[in-house]
Amino acid sequence: DEEAEAAKYFRLPGDVKIEDRNNDGVINQADRTIIGNGIPDGYGSLINTFHYKNFELLIDLQFQYGNDIMYITTRPQENRQGIANSLATVLDGWTPENQDTPIAQWRPVSAGYDNLDTSHMIQDGSFIRGRNLLLGYNFSADLVDKLGLSRLKVYASTQNFFVSTKYQGYDPEVQTSDTTFGQGEVNFDQYPKPRVFMLGLNASF
Repeated sequence: DEEAEAAKYFRLPGDVKIEDRNNDGVINQADRTIIGNGIPDGYGSLINTFHYKNFELLIDLQFQYGNDIMYITTRPQENRQGIANSLATVLDGWTPENQDTPIAQWRPVSAGYDNLDTSHMIQDGSFIRGRNLLLGYNFSADLVDKLGLSRLKVYASTQNFFVSTKYQGYDPEVQTSDTTFGQGEVNFDQYPKPRVFMLGLNASF
């Protein structure tokens, strides 16, 4: 049964199941393997400005695909101790009635458990981001001349106006000093990029 199978590896029903890759009957460092890819297969941006009469619309999109992120935040926030804030995913934790889940069973801290880095933490880091959106209006030459200017434009813009990604963390653009390349690999509660709104007036004399 489930309890007997788990006991072979000194574990309990509801623990995360770790593959015994070398079939020695022990779960330890010898069972580790390299997974995921922290380097994207491709990345780039699409930038264009559209003009209609005196209006102009600038759209700046950024994309990246083919990289994985280790969302290590899931380790402390799915820790099933019930002693700290947790992710909503813990509501799908293991129970006898809900065994097909990657989230381990909640237990008191005194029950003991292991807290290993697993493939559950590896997520697709591909994304497309709306980096900048700007709508401007250029005033007519007659008005500009009357004001003694060579150009006058008013504009509104927003930066980071959307992000589309399957990644569950705050921001798929990860930078960390804990990895060799420091991009798209490990995320441990990194603060996300802010969304910025601006209004401006551009006057040239």
